[in-house]
Amino acid sequence: MSDRTFLFPVDDKKSTEKAFLWFINTFAQSRDVIIVMHVIKPIGDIVEELGYSVFSTYPVPSRGLAMDNRIAAARKICSTYLEHAHVRGLTGVRGSISTHMRVEEAILNSAIANKATTIVISTRGLGRWRLFMGNSVSGYVSKHSGIPVIIIPPCNEPRRKSQI
Repeated sequence: MSDRTFLFPVDDKKSTEKAFLWFINTFAQSRDVIIVMHVIKPIGDIVEELGYSVFSTYPVPSRGLAMDNRIAAARKICSTYLEHAHVRGLTGVRGSISTHMRVEEAILNSAIANKATTIVISTRGLGRWRLFMGNSVSGYVSKHSGIPVIIIPPCNEPRRKSQI
């Protein structure tokens, strides 16, 4: 049994994929448990989200169909990351899909539910000021988490100067 359980929230951004590849190639060990998590926001107003106007003559898709499409996209995203981990030879990797209005809270709730020992999260290089004082997911998680958080900055990109 592993003594390290990592929760790694993922999305379809290239910076997240690079951070995950860095993590599994340099930090993760074969006995680690890694939970790859994707958060789906629930559908608020399907008409606005899909770009339909009130005066549109096109049929509006149902909420069920739109949610099915989101779940299919989330499965595809998670399977991409699981495939990267299995190619590396990591066996303790599993996927998780969650639905929540706020991604930050879903990450923290999932960490508690899965008994994660560490949250590993990527950042998109927004700068130190926005990371810790702004509205970033990684900033919120680092401030409100009761367990250690590893924040992986984007690689091969020049660091921005602080806007202070």
